[in-house]
Amino acid sequence: MNTATISRFEHDQSDISLKIAGRLMFNLGMGANDLGEMLATDKKGFPFGLAELVNGQRPALAAKITAYLQQDICAKPLAALIRQTLPYLQRSVTEDCRLPLTLEQQLADMLAYPEKWGNFEYYLITSVLPYASHELTSLCWQRLTALTGQTLGYRREALWRLGLTALLHDDTPLAAQIATDMAAISKIPGLQLHFNNVMPQFLAVVAIAKHKDLTSLLTALGALAQTSWLLSLPARRKRRGPNPAGTIRS
Repeated sequence: MNTATISRFEHDQSDISLKIAGRLMFNLGMGANDLGEMLATDKKGFPFGLAELVNGQRPALAAKITAYLQQDICAKPLAALIRQTLPYLQRSVTEDCRLPLTLEQQLADMLAYPEKWGNFEYYLITSVLPYASHELTSLCWQRLTALTGQTLGYRREALWRLGLTALLHDDTPLAAQIATDMAAISKIPGLQLHFNNVMPQFLAVVAIAKHKDLTSLLTALGALAQTSWLLSLPARRKRRGPNPAGTIRS
């Protein structure tokens, strides 16, 4: 591509093919996850929200979503559903609260096709589904785990997010089903590369479902040892000092 074509694309004046976009991303050292993060931080994209949820900053996520709604870029029925779910971000996920039946039905409809889930559906799962009924939570889990092949591999984030959300319910049969399903899914031949970067989350879901100790799990994974190793690197660098000059031929 010449610089003029790239410039037009950068200024949203023309489009490029997926093939060329892939080449550009490769030359920039970008992967699919990087693209997802870019879309998530785009002001016109629905907020990613995972950092806020993990850090317990649910009101901060509510503020982001409110700002998103103020742009008035999504359809009115969808905007109405988002506004209906926002108050649940002000609640604790352990609070004893039940969703209205009408909202449950809307959620069931919105989460009907897990192969197409994105940031908005993940938001519904982690922010509103903790208060859903056993029927809706089980239905979502059944739909998700009914996927097969690469489609299931691409939904790796949905698996651990929905699994952890479902385990917030005091539902022993569902917890046992989740533990069995996750243990089986993580061993599916051909999907190991898909699951590699989320395997700690997968194992954590199984451990929590079986009431196992997470500290021993992290130790077995080497996560604690890796943290210790990373913290030792700055001190190790100071002890080594700079490399002597002239040791490598150009």
